[in-house]
Amino acid sequence: MTLSAEARTLWATALDLGRENARVSPAGRSIPPLWFLTDPERTPEPWGAAARLPAGAGVILRHFGRPEALDWAGRLRTATAGAGVIFLIAADPDLAEAVGADGVHLPERMIDRAARLRARRPDRLISAACHDARALADAAASGADFAMLSPVFVPGGRSSGAPLGPDGVAKLAATTRLPVVALGGLTAGNVGTLRGTGASGIAGVDAIRRAFGSD
Repeated sequence: MTLSAEARTLWATALDLGRENARVSPAGRSIPPLWFLTDPERTPEPWGAAARLPAGAGVILRHFGRPEALDWAGRLRTATAGAGVIFLIAADPDLAEAVGADGVHLPERMIDRAARLRARRPDRLISAACHDARALADAAASGADFAMLSPVFVPGGRSSGAPLGPDGVAKLAATTRLPVVALGGLTAGNVGTLRGTGASGIAGVDAIRRAFGSD
């Protein structure tokens, strides 16, 4: 499959970050350096972009309690299965179990559930949404495999506080042993500013949909 110029930039930068900041998760897992996050309004058919992601990337379904969650989860599992793309489901361990997802992404308010999830399914990948040093410490203590740190820049969707900027990412990444994936307002034009920050990867909604989608 031929990638767009935007997709090539995002993927190449993600790989560079992964190599620069190779950290082993507490469970000894390899963490994808590029993640596509879904959103019910902004990514109405996310399985299209998911199917075009390169092997070694990851997808997180964020369904926010929508009734179509099971359908979306099944479509995304089909798009990623056998393609070398990791598939996580946010805030819904039962749905992750039902469709055979590779793990769970925990919102910051659910970080304390990581230890129970690890005990129940030690084979599953666990990520944690973090916005500050305290959340990063909680994620590491609870047994998460990696942290998704945001917002780096002004995000296109729901705001999660003041942008950290590359300097803020660097400062927080230095406080944790966890691999850190940067999220929020990243584009092919600004993602290069994360080099040297300690981030091990990147994540996005709109930028990934545009770069890897068919629209």
